[in-house]
Amino acid sequence: LLSRGLGDVYKRQLFIKESVEESIVDYGNTILYSSSRNEYVITRLERLMKRTIWALTKQLEKGDFEPVGFEVAYDSGAISLENQHAMRVYGKIDRVDICETEDDVYVKVVDYKTGQKAFSLSELYHGLQMQLIVYMNAAMEREHQKHPEKKITPAGFLFYSVEDPVIKKQPGEEERETELLKKLKPDGIVNRDNEVIRH
Repeated sequence: LLSRGLGDVYKRQLFIKESVEESIVDYGNTILYSSSRNEYVITRLERLMKRTIWALTKQLEKGDFEPVGFEVAYDSGAISLENQHAMRVYGKIDRVDICETEDDVYVKVVDYKTGQKAFSLSELYHGLQMQLIVYMNAAMEREHQKHPEKKITPAGFLFYSVEDPVIKKQPGEEERETELLKKLKPDGIVNRDNEVIRH
């Protein structure tokens, strides 16, 4: 769906409709079709997905990064701690994007969140918001295995809030898109290296 070459709005909308219907059936929620109110919820969910796919595609169009992995499984294995204790860290990285040049691979991690999940530098500093750091480390290890001859550089780790914001004023279509993209911009940290910014 995020492919730059797709360019076919009808196909994208068809995929979204199929995905929503498949999710409802998978979760045994066919009861959602049983009332007008519930059908409205389904319509709203489809609109939210359309808005999300639109925004993510627009964001990708602005740079040279390409998605290379979705729901990438991560498992640290056993990590030894003091007093014969061990810890294991595992999870799924929602999306990994890379930008590959002749000598470098730049890595970006994106985590999708529902609701207002904001990135907090203070929480990161105090070790309270470590998820994106762990995922970035895992994504970089993965790319190093795929490209051992290249320099692997962290480009950024970002939260993307899946939401359907309301634009209060009624601007023209281009202004409306700009306002929506401002409200849907990802939140996180980006490497300030000029090459990263350029891509």
